[in-house]
Amino acid sequence: MKASLLASLIILIFFINACSEDPVSPDEDPIITQWHAFEIQQVDYDSLQIASINQMEVDDRSVEKIILMIQENDLFLPQDTIVPGYEENASNYYLNFHFNQKVSKFLLDYQFRLHYVLDTDSVITADSSHLMIHYPYQSAEIFLTADEAQPAGMIYFQDIALNDTSLFFHPTAALGLYEYNLTTKQTAELVGYEAGNYIAQDSIFVFYEFGAIFRYNLKTATSDLKIDLSALHFNGFLGMACWQNQLYVLFRAIPENFIGIFNFDGTYVRSIPYPGNTFYLAIDNGIAYSHDYRNNLRRFGLATGSFLTDFSMPINDAEGFRIYKDNFYFTGWGKRIIGVLPLSDLE
Repeated sequence: MKASLLASLIILIFFINACSEDPVSPDEDPIITQWHAFEIQQVDYDSLQIASINQMEVDDRSVEKIILMIQENDLFLPQDTIVPGYEENASNYYLNFHFNQKVSKFLLDYQFRLHYVLDTDSVITADSSHLMIHYPYQSAEIFLTADEAQPAGMIYFQDIALNDTSLFFHPTAALGLYEYNLTTKQTAELVGYEAGNYIAQDSIFVFYEFGAIFRYNLKTATSDLKIDLSALHFNGFLGMACWQNQLYVLFRAIPENFIGIFNFDGTYVRSIPYPGNTFYLAIDNGIAYSHDYRNNLRRFGLATGSFLTDFSMPINDAEGFRIYKDNFYFTGWGKRIIGVLPLSDLE
């Protein structure tokens, strides 16, 4: 009887002690799992905002400062330091902070680290990154990088054209015309030349500009035509595009630039006055697209001979671009990429 009473007393004491303790799961650590609860928003071509959102809940005010560090080569270097704010949430707090960061226009992948410095001098680290191609269009994606297109050397895309099977590109510097096979992922040089800026492609022909306009025949793998431009008065070339089985060339001229139209055999058809000073050319649905190196995508109605509302370029270091199957493909020169977004997203 006494043994039974003693056993019951021991169980009662254990129960009382257990109920007086706070129930804590040894596997639960909500604070550490929330250090990445911040948002990254690209607010300009070269600007980011990194800010907390209402999910970074902490149980005290122990974070004294937050250091923003960016990666350069293999090192993370401090860029900015702020003292966070706190918003009470019942018995806990929400951590509030906001960084505004300027970024090089040529940087593609912004890699950074946040150091949360506690009042105990310990540091909690959170790494993240952001591709700098999502302003002003969130839908922009990388289609191809220069390293993927030409892994044997450092290139910078200048002008591009494409079809279902191939991407054609001309890099800057003393490089010629290249074809990147979208299936095999292999690149081949089609024509070597030391300068030039613009290319265009349709059917079995790729047109390239090198002090004159030449035609490369994909079937015969030869340059088989130099277009006769002797009857035209112009000072230079500003862009080329193929549309409805004809070649359109944007010419620099005095007193006014113009668009010359040619058949694929080189026959001159006619010209359209072009009262603008822009570069590169793409045509879709009777609208000629060109840009001004100030992030404006100009749109020109070929039938009306007048400009429509400008759109914003999807990147701030663009050279050539192309419209194909309702998508807008664009180069990022310093970022060394070709990007893409739906044509309908442009505004």
